[in-house]
Amino acid sequence: MKATPTPTEFHLNDNVRLLARHGDVRSGTLGRILGRFARETGPTYVVSFEGDDARIAGDVRFEEIVLVDDLRLSAA
Repeated sequence: MKATPTPTEFHLNDNVRLLARHGDVRSGTLGRILGRFARETGPTYVVSFEGDDARIAGDVRFEEIVLVDDLRLSAA
């Protein structure tokens, strides 16, 4: 079975899952990339997370999220 390559960065509208708690947003929460900031330590992202109390989180680091293929997000 061929492995899917790990992205080196995320792009606008990519669907992602939060790996660990980020402020008020629980780990495992699904979201969508809204923007990207270049930082000396690597890119950070603005992510819109879904849920009962949808939240926008800025400065989410690359290692805090993973790319997902989730049809619920694609339909939003």
